[in-house]
Amino acid sequence: MKNLLGPAIKSFRKEKGMTQSDLSKLTGFSQNTISNHENQNRAITEKDIATYASALGVSPQQLFDYVTDHSNVVTFSKDSESIISIFNKLDIKRKKEVLDFATFKLYEQQRNEEIFTIAAHSDDPNKKVSKEEFKKINSFLDELDRKFDKK
Repeated sequence: MKNLLGPAIKSFRKEKGMTQSDLSKLTGFSQNTISNHENQNRAITEKDIATYASALGVSPQQLFDYVTDHSNVVTFSKDSESIISIFNKLDIKRKKEVLDFATFKLYEQQRNEEIFTIAAHSDDPNKKVSKEEFKKINSFLDELDRKFDKK
């Protein structure tokens, strides 16, 4: 799973003359987590973005701007060319809004690709579950799923 902001975090960290260890002390993230974020091997949350921005003395928007300014697009389909053509006609404020939206959509897509399992079991393999009990179990599991999605 990739995140788009890893290279921005790495660039700002190096620009400030900081090591991953230095950044670790400021963010509370382990050096391994920082490495995984910078190398785009680990998803990054909104809270993580705010933490990095604060530690690096930049705004979250500056991290996103870095992505916009340093993205290398090589080939496009006809649809992509239309999107780029429209994007290029937008003013800078709207370009940032489009980038924020696209970044969020990618994050949302990556979250949907994560695999997780929630299971329930009974100590009594012969126990019959009523429809009402089954609904309560499903309701509880749905609530756990919603809490998981908020993380």
